[in-house]
Amino acid sequence: MKFLCALAIGAAVLAAPCAASAQTYPDRLVHIILTVGPGGGTDILARLIATKLSTTWMQSVVVENKIGGQGSIAGKYVARSNPDGYTILLAAAGNITISPLLSDLGYDPMKDLLPVTILASAPYVFVVHPSLPVRSVKELIALAKAQPGKISWGSSTIGSPDHLAGELFQLMTGSRVTHIPYKGAGQTIVDLLGGHIDVSFMTIPPTLQYIRSGRIRALGVSDTARSPLLPTVPTIDEAGVTGYSMQVWYGMFVAPGTPRPIIQKIAEDSANALKQDDVRKKLTDAGFNPKELLPPAEVVAFIKAEGVKYGKVLDATGLRKKNKP
Repeated sequence: MKFLCALAIGAAVLAAPCAASAQTYPDRLVHIILTVGPGGGTDILARLIATKLSTTWMQSVVVENKIGGQGSIAGKYVARSNPDGYTILLAAAGNITISPLLSDLGYDPMKDLLPVTILASAPYVFVVHPSLPVRSVKELIALAKAQPGKISWGSSTIGSPDHLAGELFQLMTGSRVTHIPYKGAGQTIVDLLGGHIDVSFMTIPPTLQYIRSGRIRALGVSDTARSPLLPTVPTIDEAGVTGYSMQVWYGMFVAPGTPRPIIQKIAEDSANALKQDDVRKKLTDAGFNPKELLPPAEVVAFIKAEGVKYGKVLDATGLRKKNKP
């Protein structure tokens, strides 16, 4: 009995610092670390969240861009930081679930980081050059099957989420097109507008003006629901590829050992920031879908499921590195 009492007292003493730190967190500067440079979608999302968290916490929240190594420079920096919640990684799906399956990053994001929350996702729009005689997903599938390899498809680079979006489409439809990888989305859209490639999966905001002007044609969006930016364009699932879904998602991660109450505070306060009208409008206009707060177990399950999905596509294309299970 004395032992049980001592154990209970000891547990309470050990738990007290965590509870206290969660109540006072943050009491100093917080850093949000990005895997990419300034100006892109991830940077826009991070700076919106940082501004709102600074107000909520009454502490400065700064965004730092640590570029390189397929996101591993930023990822390792956070994974090896003090587990106190003051250094947070904000990364896209590819950094967490795709890059480690393609090459050795020097760490494993799925094991060496703790997920905090999923902030937002961004779908792709499946677009074609008007010279291609198709006006629906079903017509494109029929043409690709009738003329295997004749349709040219551009992606931003090998192993990118938009590349895997196209590979998943082919796997699910049994169609075959000729893949042309580029070094970035900018040149891809230039060549699509010029008619040098036939089709591509692209994020919505940079394509919107060209879709509206008729310079390219939108066949479907890759999300499970229609985009408010393209309300008349069906989802690819609606268009006949049942179960198709592929989005870029963005999440927050911290170092292992970070107290669970601090992780929950970051997640809840970030979710509250996403609910604010000005934030939602800016994110929606930028092509994002802000996410509702998920329980921790569901965040972990979602990321694992995404890893499995990407892994299957990489296996089918032979891109997964051989020593990765």
